[in-house]
Amino acid sequence: MNHVPRRVYSSLGFGGRTEPTGYGISYKGNVGYPYGSNIIEVSRSDSSNYKYLAEFKATTSEVWTVIIWNKFSPDGYLGGWFAYGCVNFTLDSGQTQHVAFDENSQGGWAAAPGYTIPTNDAGGYASTWGEFDFGSKINSGWSGFDVSAIAAQAGKIGMQICDAITGACSSITPMPPK
Repeated sequence: MNHVPRRVYSSLGFGGRTEPTGYGISYKGNVGYPYGSNIIEVSRSDSSNYKYLAEFKATTSEVWTVIIWNKFSPDGYLGGWFAYGCVNFTLDSGQTQHVAFDENSQGGWAAAPGYTIPTNDAGGYASTWGEFDFGSKINSGWSGFDVSAIAAQAGKIGMQICDAITGACSSITPMPPK
């Protein structure tokens, strides 16, 4: 999805931008300065002022925890999903949270029922993941998202991510019990 702006979007709340480095899987875009300030929670009333936005909704009767991270950790290594969350929040049933992302930000989020995100033996988040790339410089300003099938299978929970403008979705259903 390519978002061509016709207006000026807000940068209120974001920190400084970091310069990109690398190529391919080792491409490191904007991780914010200070680290993580490229990802911020915003109110519903302010959400339309931001160019790249995600809306998280709790659609079950359970409380959900969401943690959002940059692709790269604060020490510059590929592995932001190893307990380097930049934004985290809980959602009660029916609750919504808006999160804005600055230009050239790549990363992901984990979501799980309850008040914590499970981790695996290596310390990585072990639940359903969403992955994002917003306004990617290396990809000519394009953006994209997907649900990680590997993490979803390990977490045995589903997720759906949809583009509010085009209606394009990426989703996975929970694995059936064995």
